Amino acid sequence: MAPLAAGSSRSPLHAHPIGPWNQEDMTGRHAFSKYTTMAAGALGLALVFDVIVGRSLWHAWKARSSFIETPAEVLRSELGASDEGGSYFPIVEYRYTFDGAEHDGKRVNYSRLMSSDPRSADATVRKYEAGSTVMALVNPADPNDAVLDASNEFFPGTTVLFMTSFHGMGLGFLLMAIAGYRARHSSGDPERARYIETETENDVVIKKPMYSAAAIALIALIGSTFIATFPVAFRHGFQAPLATVLPIWGGCFALAAVLGGMRWLKKRSPKSYIHIDRRRGLYSYPAGEPGSPLDEVLGVKSTSRPTGTSHNGVVQHHIRYVAKTTGRDVALFDVKMSEEDGKRLEELLHVEFLGR
Repeated sequence: MAPLAAGSSRSPLHAHPIGPWNQEDMTGRHAFSKYTTMAAGALGLALVFDVIVGRSLWHAWKARSSFIETPAEVLRSELGASDEGGSYFPIVEYRYTFDGAEHDGKRVNYSRLMSSDPRSADATVRKYEAGSTVMALVNPADPNDAVLDASNEFFPGTTVLFMTSFHGMGLGFLLMAIAGYRARHSSGDPERARYIETETENDVVIKKPMYSAAAIALIALIGSTFIATFPVAFRHGFQAPLATVLPIWGGCFALAAVLGGMRWLKKRSPKSYIHIDRRRGLYSYPAGEPGSPLDEVLGVKSTSRPTGTSHNGVVQHHIRYVAKTTGRDVALFDVKMSEEDGKRLEELLHVEFLGR
């Protein structure tokens, strides 16, 4: 692990960060209420879906493990549509005899969903043709309770893949709300907390503002699952089999873990820190490099150019910082942020380097 400037025994990379979860524009003034509302919406929608899917999976497992296979005759099998004609579903009716009594059933599976794509419903209709004999699973405790297919073939995998992005968004908004709450109720200066990693009487470690590893992982998970939904839906409709979705799902989580890990390593890199040793009168960038005299620094300046992107409607800039010294300009880190935030960081660097 990289040390601080020459003569210092502590590393900024081992220090406990005092900034918020996401370093981007989180002063806490409006973050808590804003992101709490957004988190509640996303997680609430995801939770409702989780309950529906979980209930379907539980019923399917129960049918596979305790229901009894019984021959059934298909009486009716056709493609149904909503009143508006934009959603389709299979209509299958069948009759079976259990313990000497006839019963009629309509349930095909436990995850039947209406879909704007008729392919899945049409495949079910063709599988259970009228007049054919099929095997139904009958609940021995309640013979009126029967189902034709309790496998995961009709699992709404495409929808689960899509809803994963809502889980990620909800979790992200929740973490941002927590960060906003902490910043809002912090006894220190939330603006300084964005840029100061650690500070003691003799040392200050200034961090390069960037999204956290958790933020990058969540963004990658949200984006990859959302994008993956479209080819899966094109190939399988909204009821992709579980066996099809699980590898894709795992790949999205693996991508998120890799990108999050890369960001974690970048945030631990000495190039993400400037160390100022006031006791020895030295500064070092990257942290761990031999220290240079603080009294040679005349000021900190920056150059800025637009990136062509925006964040929350604010144009982002690519900003480079240099320490003006008596002999040369020393390059410090470069960041991407709004021009206003860049000026704040420049002022902070100027104050920390010159002590005023």
